[in-house]
Amino acid sequence: MTQSKLNASRANGRKSHGPITSAGKNRVSQNALKTGIYAQSAVIAGEDPEQLAQLTRDYYIDFTPRTSLMRDILDKVIHESWRSQRIARGETKLWDYALSKLNNVRPEHGEAAVLFYSGDKLDRARRMYDSSNHLFYRHVDRLCLLDSEPIPETDDSAPISTESSTSQSNETTGQTESVGSFCQTPAQDGPPADQSPAPDSDIIAQ
Repeated sequence: MTQSKLNASRANGRKSHGPITSAGKNRVSQNALKTGIYAQSAVIAGEDPEQLAQLTRDYYIDFTPRTSLMRDILDKVIHESWRSQRIARGETKLWDYALSKLNNVRPEHGEAAVLFYSGDKLDRARRMYDSSNHLFYRHVDRLCLLDSEPIPETDDSAPISTESSTSQSNETTGQTESVGSFCQTPAQDGPPADQSPAPDSDIIAQ
């Protein structure tokens, strides 16, 4: 790595991607509750609003969005996470309901009977679940793409600050050096270890 790239990497690393202190994380979690996803309309009968609130806080701490667009996409991530959990619970309840409605069926044949009589409904639930997961990961990919974009430099000609200037910056902002967001991976010194290529495989939804 050239010295210029090393300097740029260090400068970018000093810019905050989100809070790392307990107090900072608490402020972010409270801000998360002000977003559009945390609304009564997102919770149906039988669901706990506090569970959605906690899910929202957790995601905002993990991703720490820094723009309005990133917050909007993160809200969509939370929505699909919450929705997929709902669909998964619904599929389980559908099985329980179908089993309870069987008549003149031996217990060991219960599952086969449900698949025979209610297979189309179970397939629909599975498609809904897969669709929600697809949207979830698409939004996550988009969010991480935005997060990977470089933060604009305020002064390219400014020299790399020393430890004392870093401390002064931290005292001014009340933050320590950021460890990055969920999407970011720590830089490695030197070449990566040799790895054998993984064989291609198809991922089949169960």
